[in-house]
Amino acid sequence: MPVSSQRYVRNHLLSILSPDDYEAIQSVAEGVALGRRDILIAANKSITHVYFLESGIASEVAATPEGRRIEVCITGPEGIVGVPLLLDVDRTPHETFVQIEGDAVRVEAAAFRRLVEERRILRRIVGHYAYAAHLQTAGTALSNGSHTLEERLAR
Repeated sequence: MPVSSQRYVRNHLLSILSPDDYEAIQSVAEGVALGRRDILIAANKSITHVYFLESGIASEVAATPEGRRIEVCITGPEGIVGVPLLLDVDRTPHETFVQIEGDAVRVEAAAFRRLVEERRILRRIVGHYAYAAHLQTAGTALSNGSHTLEERLAR
């Protein structure tokens, strides 16, 4: 699946990049179709790629040693799956999988790390998204611990 020109990009982060930063991403990216339940990041395994979702939804879940799972973060076309790589972390105890099928622009982990080291504005944009995702995760935890089911759904 070819990567589209920036004019037709549906991922918010990719759409706001400078043309130079977008071209740099495009030069190392590939378009991929994401099927329901595809694992994008396996728990406690090396993160191999980042995914800029163009459509669909990915769910990040935390699990207890007993196997109880809870969704802690969702990502759609506004963001990126693989934020730990931005922070120079190559694995996470959480699993991220496709909840609703869609499409994504995928970049290999080492190539993504090189790009964010070389490109200050790209690093800043993805860093701002990482902070927003952190706030979303904290809000989810607060809601799960403090609100009724109806209030959580309204969130």
